[in-house]
Formats: sequence, structure tokens, C-alpha cells
Amino acid sequence: MHGRLCSRKRCCLLIIAPADFDQFWRSAYQKPANIRSTPVDVYCPERCTERVKVYEVSFNGMRPGSRIYGILCIPTAFEGTRPALLRVPGAGVRPYQGDVQMADRGAITLEIGVHGISGNDAPTGI
Repeated sequence: MHGRLCSRKRCCLLIIAPADFDQFWRSAYQKPANIRSTPVDVYCPERCTERVKVYEVSFNGMRPGSRIYGILCIPTAFEGTRPALLRVPGAGVRPYQGDVQMADRGAITLEIGVHGISGNDAPTGI
């Protein structure tokens, strides 16, 4: 539920959360904590460069038996902590190769797919 509170000098949006709002989010945050991630990674030397290592990765999703697939690109030409970039898909299903260019500039990147389909299995030409 929301509404507006206005006066001559200012107008602000008033948002009233549902009664179970906090309980819902506490429960939502606890569910992933109980899931074993069982990550899998496969080194992809054919996609690597002198400055970037590339891996196909997957880990458990929220539903039993589901997996989330992605391409992890790790810059090797930099020392120290690095920024990280999570790339999520837009609408539709399409192949993805990972963001080697951004990793070459120093960011660790993880590009994930949707619908439980790995980047290699996604249909092309859609």
C-alpha cells in the first residue's frame, strides 16, 4: 500500500509494508543458507587469453535438482583485490560466452544463463 503526503513545500511517497513483510524476507534469506551449493567448474583453455582464465561453472539452484550455469572469467594480469561483475540475462534464451573483454580490463566476471541451460546448450539464431 502506498500514498502521497504533500504540503506546499514538499511532496513525498509514503509506503506502508504489509504486516508479514519482515517475516517473509527473513524466511526468504534463510532458504538459500540451507542449500548445499555443490559447485562444478570446467577449465576452458580454448577460451582463455594470456591475461584471462575462463571456466564453465554451475551450482545448485533453489529447487531440488535445478542448476544455475555460467561462464566465469578471472583476470590473471592483476594483483590484489579485483572488482566483480555479475552479468544476468535479459529476456529469452541465447548462448553466452562470458565477458573476457571486461576481465581483460581487471574485473572478475560471471555471466549466468537462465532456464537451467548451459551456455553451450542454449539455442542459437533466436
